[in-house]
Amino acid sequence: MATYEFNCAEHGVLTVSVPMAEVTSTIPCPSCGEPARRRYTAPGLALGDAAARRLIEATTATAHEPAVVRSPTGAPVRRSGARPLADPRTARLPAP
Repeated sequence: MATYEFNCAEHGVLTVSVPMAEVTSTIPCPSCGEPARRRYTAPGLALGDAAARRLIEATTATAHEPAVVRSPTGAPVRRSGARPLADPRTARLPAP
């Protein structure tokens, strides 16, 4: 779906989402019913996967207002001298 702008003489600019194949040069104004002529602007398109668009929007937002990290994330920090957790993939290997 593309977003197009139409201009009604009485009510001003109307924004309508219409499939590209179905857009016409005029549409009836929802308020008065008079024909509203299409304004030729770049169509507003929502391209790609919704998750990808959210990621791009979040990345753009953090460029201006980065999130503050209060603590590290991921695995907890091991203290020196503490035994590492046993990994089942290496449990049967000989100890160094």
